Amino acid sequence: MSIPGFFGGFGVVYAILIAIATFIVHTLFAFAVDRDARRCKRRGEELVLAGPFLWALATFVGGPLVAVAYWLVHHSTLRDAGTRPSNNGGTTS
Repeated sequence: MSIPGFFGGFGVVYAILIAIATFIVHTLFAFAVDRDARRCKRRGEELVLAGPFLWALATFVGGPLVAVAYWLVHHSTLRDAGTRPSNNGGTTS
């Protein structure tokens, strides 16, 4: 058995393990974004660009980078203060 043949086999196993790990991470992030987006929608907050399903789908495809974009748009100080709900228990004054 030659050295390149040995590492060639290991490379395939390594690639499969990386693909499985990537799938798991993307799936977990997609579920988290979907859950948060649905919770925001129930509280009456406006979602930017898409609904919960499309944000979750985009996160499944794009992974943590899209999840960061979701967070920046919906939960960071970059979000326009006018679109945030008030913290007075849902009542308006």
